Amino acid sequence: MSGPRIWAVACSPFVAGAFAHSALAAEPVRAPVQVLLLGAYHMANPGLDANNVKIDSVLTPQRQRELADVAQRLARFKPNKIAVEMQGDLPGLALSAYQRYTPDALLKEPNEIDQSGFRPAQQLGHTAVYGIDEQSKTIDYFPYDKVQAYVQAHQQTDKLAGGQALGQRLAQQMEQGQKTKTVRQMLLMVNTPG
Repeated sequence: MSGPRIWAVACSPFVAGAFAHSALAAEPVRAPVQVLLLGAYHMANPGLDANNVKIDSVLTPQRQRELADVAQRLARFKPNKIAVEMQGDLPGLALSAYQRYTPDALLKEPNEIDQSGFRPAQQLGHTAVYGIDEQSKTIDYFPYDKVQAYVQAHQQTDKLAGGQALGQRLAQQMEQGQKTKTVRQMLLMVNTPG
């Protein structure tokens, strides 16, 4: 399928009118690009977050079945492109890691990029996966030391402590949740609007 993936659950009169107008107009109205954004948890926790979660292995047969189910569900969206949180190293932000990817990596690499990015991309026959992470020597993306200095200088350490406590509670919920929840349920947990 070429062009942006359009997903319509219900068509309002306004949207239907726009499509009808584009069919009749000399200059067609371009349909909006649909984006499915999947928030994932670190399946192979590298220990680099402010609140790290101890995640059980996703390499077990049961977790692999659950991840295959997630990939099938995501494939229903029929994306034209899949992007992951990794720095693109080829032209157009494509990833050389995907060029080297093989399905046996699913039994060796527990990270979310392989498990929930590369897996559905290969299942859908994509020739490329794109990296949308950026790193810079001049931009400090996580200036936590500066935040700490600011809240101390402005007597707001209670606000930072409240945020840290929330992060710790969420990490504990993730650790407890994995004892009874499937990977799909865990992903639903981190993708709820609340």
